[in-house]
Amino acid sequence: MDNAGAIFPERQVGPDGIESTLATLVVGPFVLVGELLPLLPADPGSQVIAVTSGGMYTQRLPLDDLEFATGDYDGARAYARAKRAQTALMREWARRFARSGIRFNAMHPGWPTPLASRSPCRASIA
Repeated sequence: MDNAGAIFPERQVGPDGIESTLATLVVGPFVLVGELLPLLPADPGSQVIAVTSGGMYTQRLPLDDLEFATGDYDGARAYARAKRAQTALMREWARRFARSGIRFNAMHPGWPTPLASRSPCRASIA
């Protein structure tokens, strides 16, 4: 299960050259799951679960600017975009590995959580 998350008030780029929100929520888990994929078919019932956020519904996924390099950066919007990318990635893995027996799922932890109860995303979804 992947439950990494962070909201940065200003756009940051990590030492790997990737915007920090995308790196934390999408790229890091992608690499981790990619390394685990060869092992998962050996265990019947293997699953990959991404803990995502309903906040993703507040943003489209701009494929031409995944790292929020253009426009006015907003940490909550970057988080929502990354969570949408995370969910799209789960869907794509489920498609590609449909015959492997591995299940890929994305789930929302539910409301309320301490952070979510103060989130502008909650007002957009509730």
